[in-house]
Amino acid sequence: EAASRIVLSLDPANLQAVEAACKKMGVPYLLLGAVEGDRFSLPNTMDLPLAELSDAWHNGLERALQT
Repeated sequence: EAASRIVLSLDPANLQAVEAACKKMGVPYLLLGAVEGDRFSLPNTMDLPLAELSDAWHNGLERALQT
């Protein structure tokens, strides 16, 4: 079977509990980045305003279909 992967967004206050649950169940995990203030960043990959990401999420498909 192919490995399943998910992206989880959570309040930093819950990070230790999620890490503990992953370790207990033998589920590998990787902290990818963080949402801080009005930006989303992945180290050495991207650093974008949340407004831009929200616009892409809400309007990207419609814009792509119009072109």
